[in-house]
Amino acid sequence: MRCLAVSAADLNVTAAAERLFIHTNTARYRLTKIADRTGCDLRRIDDLLEVLLAIKLDPRTGATPSQR
Repeated sequence: MRCLAVSAADLNVTAAAERLFIHTNTARYRLTKIADRTGCDLRRIDDLLEVLLAIKLDPRTGATPSQR
């Protein structure tokens, strides 16, 4: 699941699921899997910001220096 979808939906899982064309339960499951793997709950703003920042700074995500 895209972390940005949750952010763009103001942490509303249902709205994020609709934007991604997936079922709400699928979105919740994927958030749980992300939390299990990272220790970050994307439904909490502090954790979401931490993950978004890490994605932005990771060279594997395709961000260029000008985008940082």
